[in-house]
Amino acid sequence: MRARKGEKIIDVWKISHEKITEQWVQDAFDEGQIYWYQSNENILIFPQTHGGAASVGFYLIYLNKKKYRAINPKRFEREFILLE
Repeated sequence: MRARKGEKIIDVWKISHEKITEQWVQDAFDEGQIYWYQSNENILIFPQTHGGAASVGFYLIYLNKKKYRAINPKRFEREFILLE
């Protein structure tokens, strides 16, 4: 998916267990950049300065090939407009 915040267009993925359609998300899983937490399959682990984690339903924002950011759904709806 793509979203807009102000004038900036970004790639986002609503974290879920559904079939992945975004190539950058599939690539991140394939390369081990993001993965499901072993103790709780509803928690996604991703690289961030101090380690990142987010639950199913949050939005994962692609910053670059090794950096991601998670936003909770309420904040995402306030700050972003989905384009797809």
